[in-house]
Amino acid sequence: MSDATQVQQVIVPSNPADRENIKRSMQTISDEMTKIAGIRSFITEEIKAISEKYDLPNRYIRKLANAYHLQNFQKAQAEADEFESLYIQIMGDPSSDE
Repeated sequence: MSDATQVQQVIVPSNPADRENIKRSMQTISDEMTKIAGIRSFITEEIKAISEKYDLPNRYIRKLANAYHLQNFQKAQAEADEFESLYIQIMGDPSSDE
């Protein structure tokens, strides 16, 4: 049997106070996950609304929002340029008549 298939034995804390702390932490984590799900839903709906109102593709609205949030437009542009160069060098220029 390989190491990847072996099940690690879990030692559950025996102290009731420790178990209660873990339980409270799980509730807090669950609450935060619920908030995250709500925020993701809001973002998706906002992107959809912008897309429909201004007839712009969702994927570009999402990219625009991410670039704005991360303040990394120059980095994203540089990576796109690098990818274009790599693609052309390996696959050839798709705009050429060859």
